[in-house]
Amino acid sequence: SGPSAAGYSDRVPDLLELALSAEPSAPSRVRRAVTDWLFPFCGRQPLCEAAEDLVYAVSEAVSNSVDHAYAGSRRGGVTVRGRFRPTGRGPVG
Repeated sequence: SGPSAAGYSDRVPDLLELALSAEPSAPSRVRRAVTDWLFPFCGRQPLCEAAEDLVYAVSEAVSNSVDHAYAGSRRGGVTVRGRFRPTGRGPVG
């Protein structure tokens, strides 16, 4: 089905899984990936408030991982996993 009367869609893929190198570009890469993942949920740009908040929170978590866990010459990766479970109560449930 498509967007509901409120403009939300049930076509968001259930799972998101990203494996990123812990490098300065990781936060922007995760913002784009999470935005693309949640776009069907809001059905418009800019994203609805709930999705924007989630994109920001995930980006901050990735940024903190890169800045603090892999500071200096340490190399590593960051994995982001998300699961979408609509509750039928609008964008946040």
